[in-house]
Amino acid sequence: MSKALRFILADTALVKNLDNPEYVQILLDGGSTLEERFAKIDSHIVAKQLKVEQKKQERISTDKTFAIACEYAKKDSRIRLAAYDHRGPVKALKEAIADTFGPYLCWVDSDDMVEPTALEETVAVLDAEPAVGVVYTDYRVIDADDAIKGYGRRCRIPYSKDRLLLDFMTFHFRLMRRSVYDQVGGIDDALESAEDYDLCLKLSEITNFKHLAKPLYRYRRHGQSLSQQQRVIQIECSKTAVSKALERRGLADRFELDVEIREKFTLRSKQRP
Repeated sequence: MSKALRFILADTALVKNLDNPEYVQILLDGGSTLEERFAKIDSHIVAKQLKVEQKKQERISTDKTFAIACEYAKKDSRIRLAAYDHRGPVKALKEAIADTFGPYLCWVDSDDMVEPTALEETVAVLDAEPAVGVVYTDYRVIDADDAIKGYGRRCRIPYSKDRLLLDFMTFHFRLMRRSVYDQVGGIDDALESAEDYDLCLKLSEITNFKHLAKPLYRYRRHGQSLSQQQRVIQIECSKTAVSKALERRGLADRFELDVEIREKFTLRSKQRP
């Protein structure tokens, strides 16, 4: 390769190693324009990075989630994929949000589902109403087999900043402006299992919420779900979130929080062999 071409390319982000024979062969392909050659090299580099990250993820993951995500990332350039060493779901979520750049933010729990128009309808609300910082929808409960079991009980609770101290009605699906997320300092990763509740409490203190009364989310409930397995931890973290909200709102000297953990026992007929 000529020294001139080497000098021109050395400062580009696409070519990290000009001595790589695979890249040299692409660059010297006279049947393609220079832009096409750069694009081809770029796709090679992305594919290699995905393979490296996939191998790294396979060492810490027991399912094929990352491999499936890699396949979609190859097909759609709008998908940005990042893999991290295992650090827990809340820290991973916080870092993933920090790696995004769009004006609106949302996330979906790993075993839940959204309706096809969820983004379209919630984006329309934020686009049309600049004073609204967060829009949330109704949800339906599904079981481990995707069967719909009913309407979410929180959907019936009217929203108010004060009622949010007792009931987490701003549940799923939620779409928020990045500006308000940043304004409250984002997610508190110390509040594992209640980070979204804490975030909504903080957001309610600085912006308006809009309730879109349509079931655009499917919330999965079964014995192996994280919310069921870590119920006590979730309650303790929620208590901490409310206590912090009382402090921020100047109400801690007037109210103290009591928590009741109720157990419910049921009997059912045994299946005969």
